[in-house]
Amino acid sequence: MKQTEMTRQQTKRIGYRLFWNVFAFSIVLTFTMTLVRAYVGYQEITSSLLQEIGEIQANDSKIMAESLWLLEDRSLQLQLEGILNRSYIEEVKILDGEEVIAAAGTIRSKKIVQREYRLERNYNNHQISLGTLVLTAGLDKAREDLLVHPQNLWVTSGSGRFPS
Repeated sequence: MKQTEMTRQQTKRIGYRLFWNVFAFSIVLTFTMTLVRAYVGYQEITSSLLQEIGEIQANDSKIMAESLWLLEDRSLQLQLEGILNRSYIEEVKILDGEEVIAAAGTIRSKKIVQREYRLERNYNNHQISLGTLVLTAGLDKAREDLLVHPQNLWVTSGSGRFPS
């Protein structure tokens, strides 16, 4: 009878240890997976942001250079304001040296990505520099989107990617 009681106590102890070990492992695993998914989500956001900035440079900079060439201030300002409607873009400006020719938006984020592109026009087979397009995107909103919408960390599509 003593051996049965001893076996019960040992079984209880083993059961408690097993329960707490599995519980602790689950918490560590859940926390690790959440961090990995947050990191991947942030990387996807910054990657798409850089791709979007590249598209702006490739497409919109030619139109802006033409507006600068023709001195169409209103058209130029509308183009800059239109760029602000893109995700995470906070400020757009065109500089001639240090002088601001046109600008839209205000930088609100502490962490930013800023890219500069030369605006040029071909005239009589010569490239003429018209100014510099400066795009500033804020990453604070990207981080906030991941924190405010934590379901994005858990809801994935069949490909394992985050929903858009």
